[in-house]
Amino acid sequence: MGITDRQIFTDTASFSVPTNAGFTYEVTLNGTNLPAGVTHVVNRMDYYDLVVRRTQLSDQSSFSQLVRFIVRSSQRGSPETGLIQWTPYPPIPSGAGQFAGGQLHVVTPQQYPAGLEIPVIAWMDDGPGNGRRVNGNVTSTAFVERPLPLRRGVGHAFLPAASSGGTLTYDASIRSVSASKSIQIDASTTWSNVAGVLPADAVWPAIPAFT
Repeated sequence: MGITDRQIFTDTASFSVPTNAGFTYEVTLNGTNLPAGVTHVVNRMDYYDLVVRRTQLSDQSSFSQLVRFIVRSSQRGSPETGLIQWTPYPPIPSGAGQFAGGQLHVVTPQQYPAGLEIPVIAWMDDGPGNGRRVNGNVTSTAFVERPLPLRRGVGHAFLPAASSGGTLTYDASIRSVSASKSIQIDASTTWSNVAGVLPADAVWPAIPAFT
């Protein structure tokens, strides 16, 4: 037959059900009828039940066998054993009406060193605990090349690193809603180099908060 029960294949599997005179054959793969005596190739990632039933014409005695096997994708690896390979559809931007009356919230560092990309988080809601599951890109006139994608109402991105000290303004907007944050970039940053085992009484300077 070419396969054994509970066998796992990568990318493709093939099998055939040999036939003999004096018998009839019923072959199904996941409930779909297949002809016996020919080679079948399976290259779709999934779990499969192959059922073969052979009936002897002379006395109508029959024999059946179940062979279970899995085809998994080399792109997905062993954690995906038994799961169908599926590529999510691209998100569809939400219409303006889905943003009406909503609030855009943006979180950035209050203070940040120069030379490091700046993290930004954003989400949409219409009040505490009432999320807006919208899709789209949050944009800023100051950072046109770095849109922040919202997926089901939440998202994050990194702004390009500042090269010198000063105040950056992140004026975020999407559809009819907007928010603005100021980020103070350090003119100079004092770094603490640490190696080895940390002492139990180590005291670290406070880290600037995110707002």
